[in-house]
Amino acid sequence: MKKIKLLALFVIMFIAINSCKKDDEKQDNNQVEMTENGLVKDVEPMQQDTIIVNSTMNYTVNQPVNQNDFTTTYELTLNNFPTNKVKKGAVIVDNTGKGRIWIITNTPNSHTGQNNKLSGVTVSAFLGSLASLYKNVIIELATPENRAKTASNNPNKLESGKFKFITANGTSTELNINNINIPEYQFNNGISFSTNSNTVNLTFNNFHIYSNANNTLNVTIPNGTIKINNGLDLKMKYNPIEGVIGGVTMSLGALKNLKTSLYTAIDTDLNLNLQATTAGNYNIVDEEATLGHYTKLIPLGYIILSVDVKLKSKLNVNTNAQLNVTPHIINKNNYETRINYDGEHLSNSNMNIFHQNVESNLQTSVTGGFGLSQRLDIYPEVEVYIYGLIGPSGKIIPFENFNANAHLNNGLVTWDENISLGLDYYASMDISLFHYDQQTQSLINSSGNLFETTIYQSPSQTEVISGDNQTGMGGTPLSSPIKIKVTDNLNNAISQTPVFFEIVSGGGSIDNNYVYTNSNGIAEANWTLGNIAGAQSLKIYLKDGNEAIISGTEKIINATATGLSTIPVVETSSVVVVSNTSATSGGTIYSDGGSNIVTKGVCWSISPNPTILDAHTNDGSGSIAYGSTITGLQPNTTYYLRAYATNNTDTGYGDEEQFTTFSGGQNTFTGQTVLVNGGTFTMGSPSGTGNSGEHPQHSVTVSSFRISKYEITNQQYADYMNAIGADANGSVGGVEYLDTNDTDCQISHNGSSFVVDAGKENYPVIEVSWYGAKAYSEYYGGRLPTEAEWEFAARGGNSSNGYTHSGSNTIDDIAWYYTNSGSATHTVGTKNANELGLHDMSGNVWEWCNDWYDSNYYSSSPSNNPQGPNSGVGRVVRGGGWYDNAYYCRVANRNYGSPAYANPTLGFRPVFLP
Repeated sequence: MKKIKLLALFVIMFIAINSCKKDDEKQDNNQVEMTENGLVKDVEPMQQDTIIVNSTMNYTVNQPVNQNDFTTTYELTLNNFPTNKVKKGAVIVDNTGKGRIWIITNTPNSHTGQNNKLSGVTVSAFLGSLASLYKNVIIELATPENRAKTASNNPNKLESGKFKFITANGTSTELNINNINIPEYQFNNGISFSTNSNTVNLTFNNFHIYSNANNTLNVTIPNGTIKINNGLDLKMKYNPIEGVIGGVTMSLGALKNLKTSLYTAIDTDLNLNLQATTAGNYNIVDEEATLGHYTKLIPLGYIILSVDVKLKSKLNVNTNAQLNVTPHIINKNNYETRINYDGEHLSNSNMNIFHQNVESNLQTSVTGGFGLSQRLDIYPEVEVYIYGLIGPSGKIIPFENFNANAHLNNGLVTWDENISLGLDYYASMDISLFHYDQQTQSLINSSGNLFETTIYQSPSQTEVISGDNQTGMGGTPLSSPIKIKVTDNLNNAISQTPVFFEIVSGGGSIDNNYVYTNSNGIAEANWTLGNIAGAQSLKIYLKDGNEAIISGTEKIINATATGLSTIPVVETSSVVVVSNTSATSGGTIYSDGGSNIVTKGVCWSISPNPTILDAHTNDGSGSIAYGSTITGLQPNTTYYLRAYATNNTDTGYGDEEQFTTFSGGQNTFTGQTVLVNGGTFTMGSPSGTGNSGEHPQHSVTVSSFRISKYEITNQQYADYMNAIGADANGSVGGVEYLDTNDTDCQISHNGSSFVVDAGKENYPVIEVSWYGAKAYSEYYGGRLPTEAEWEFAARGGNSSNGYTHSGSNTIDDIAWYYTNSGSATHTVGTKNANELGLHDMSGNVWEWCNDWYDSNYYSSSPSNNPQGPNSGVGRVVRGGGWYDNAYYCRVANRNYGSPAYANPTLGFRPVFLP
């Protein structure tokens, strides 16, 4: 997640001469004649004893110039300067670069030169300000219009794109200010610089912000832009005054009126990727860095103005976790710093700040179990120079505060996140720019927060879509499921969030105590009423990352039982795996009908409404859910199937499922496979490394098997979907195999068949669910690997060299991952193979395994061919993918996903009998 800062302060000019004789000034002011616009008649606008440094002249300074130091005497060595103008009180104006003004306070007693030019002559000088150059003039400067100025209600706006120099004799010089010159810029790798009119565009491409020494925290900007447009209005009026500088009496200018506004439009559109792995330790980061700089130059002949902009980042992270946070932040703001000065008093009250939030929007994705507090600022820090003297400086800091927590408990993840967007600022002006007496130096400044709003809170709210106030038979499931929708505070549907169901009264049951929301934000559960008559109720709610109920998400759902049932109540599971001769289904028993279940299973027939008099399985007794393997089927045949359960009184049947077996002779796997000879290896990570789910290390023996040399490709999977006649939306029998509706999917249906995006035929298939991966594997006579088989093969089997990643400790040699993938999958097999000749076991895409996930499974895992736990909330995925850092691509790393889950980082490879 992320943030950003900008600047906004521009030019201000003020002059006060402590050495002026106030009584004399009053007397002079009473005698002078003024013009209508407040200038003194018959007085020149600028200092007459002025030497303009041209291309034939140069000078050197005997020491580094201290910024805004008007008390130090400097020695200047002059070359090719006009002899008659080099004298005490003369003003040297250097218009090269950022410019510089000098006041000569002492010269050699005698100095001559050839052709009326001096060379090699050293004079004493002080730094000078605008007061030593301008003395009776009105200057107006307005850069081209920008969005912030257009939106401003400032009554003192100047005509944009104009410079005006107004004198007492009625003459006025007017110049057009077009695009501002940017002669100098430099940025770190991953940031490109361009300009469009007066807008500076900074484009980020895989820009690396931070990695700590042990690579447990990585923050990058995969892509995004920052656009900055500063506009300036400056109007100032000088009147003449006599003063003494360094013992030299000279005619100066006193600033009588100043109105200036800096209008800044800053737009941020950034994708942020923050990945952290801490293995029980905290990542705590507080780091500031300079990412680059550029200089704006406004040379008009009458004034030299330059703006130095440094792009800085500030990262604060406190995390204890394994996580991946990918917010997309859009924050557009207009900002104005306005200063009005009447020539008498200058204080912080002269500075006013105005702000308008144009747009704030955020999209985010969070995975992992973690506690996170993170703030990233990326902002321009600006310093404004007038003839090389620093004046205004400041920062405009659009920010995004991200706080998130998650709790992982035996595979159950509860989480919450809160994101606020806002704008901080700091604006200042160093008045010493306009003074010669150090004791009168001062600083006016203003800082604070302009706005902060909670733009994102998730999960935030629940809504009962259907299932409330139903009526049903006691001891039986209600006719309609309970459907709950979860959204964030912007009413966007939130997926992969557990909704908790809790019986309040009636003694009934829910098929799951919690259910994860699907891609539409819907969690669906079946409520079996208690076997008593009357009103019954249950409660639904969400939990945050600290396992506390999220306020406002609790809802009560009611139902009424009108009678009691003595027949077992059973639900038929979907037929999710179908081949030419077999299939898989099962059932869930919601009520035993008042007596013990003595047998249960599924029954099937080529005719509707099969019973236990037809072909059936016997899957034991008792009321727990069960799975059933159906064998002996005929190819290319339609079957009807129902779950059943029998108690001491009667047999109950579930709803009917219909499926068709595949045709025989078309299920030969044509991809390359590699033989993995059986062996014994150490599974998991040593204590103190990896994640808790990788502990303890333990010895495992696996039997021989063959495994696909490559991850299954888009073309292979499209051919399979066409062979089985899958629905156009990527589903089979109502079960999603391939999420073709996701824009990342590289396979689509053209109305008649599944086709692969051009050029992506040999990329690994993505957006495939566990059901789709399992069905593919079994269709070709194989299966998904167990987690133990996968890790044994990834480590190199009996030929293992003990690498951290599959095939090497140098991950770039063998894997497409976050650093080198370009945020995309790649053709399979283009990286080096591991010791067995297997490609992409680390990186490219995660790979489904057959096992359920349990973070504590290693503590009780069998040592011989472990098959994983009997149940869980997700199926194991292994290997890491193109979007993950090196940590997630280790051969020991474990992760999981809901079996119905499909995303652009998930693929698979099957295994077969040896």
